[in-house]
Amino acid sequence: MDYLDWNDLLVKHYFDSSMAAREVLLYVNDEIISRLGEPYGAKVPDFIAAVKKGPEWATKDKFCQRALQAYNKWRERGLEYPPYVGYLALFVLAAITKTDYASYSYYPGLRKLLDEPQDEGMLYRFDKMYLLWDDLETWSREEKHEELGRFVARIRGGWINVGLPRSQ
Repeated sequence: MDYLDWNDLLVKHYFDSSMAAREVLLYVNDEIISRLGEPYGAKVPDFIAAVKKGPEWATKDKFCQRALQAYNKWRERGLEYPPYVGYLALFVLAAITKTDYASYSYYPGLRKLLDEPQDEGMLYRFDKMYLLWDDLETWSREEKHEELGRFVARIRGGWINVGLPRSQ
């Protein structure tokens, strides 16, 4: 499965008519990813590899730059679903990823999933990921009129960058 296959599976999992006018949380764990990938013989490492690669038009070197490329002008591509939900799901998965660092440390978990050094702090351009969270709220509430559910970009705690994925 490629990135957009995973992305669309995730969107369909969280957003559908049964969630109309109800709040959608993008809670993600290994079990959810495994269950979604099972019919395709795909597992959590396959999901992570697909997200690391991103959609074919995301060609930048850095992970969050590719996430921004997935987001930029996505509506002009004629896509049915926002193509950055896979990235958001990985950010949520990072919040529950176990590391040797303190349980409140977010970035080591994200870096562990990406197979990067865990002690280097925030990823380049991670401070711009709020754009994706905000756009998902706009898509679900204004463009889809909550017919598939209502996503609210909430911030948990005092740190906006990590507060968004942790609020899920």
